[in-house]
Amino acid sequence: MVIRKFQERNINQILFAKTMRKAGLTIETLKQYVTLVFEDDHHTIPKRKEILGKAIASLDEKVIETQKARDYLKWKIDHYDTAVREAEKKIK
Repeated sequence: MVIRKFQERNINQILFAKTMRKAGLTIETLKQYVTLVFEDDHHTIPKRKEILGKAIASLDEKVIETQKARDYLKWKIDHYDTAVREAEKKIK
């Protein structure tokens, strides 16, 4: 059995990577971002911010799409006995 001890920095790096992946960043983009961070050059800050900004824009689009889907399902529930049930009968 191998027991690994992680430093807080390692844990933070893992959590950061997981969060960025959940945000939709590809592995390639994540590697690019981390490379820029490790360069520790203030000239790369605009590019880093651009990467993060694109991730936010992508998430915003997903939020809108998810909200539209949610609203549609809510509408179906609210109108199930009147409009939806009749429309479903026509599908059969």
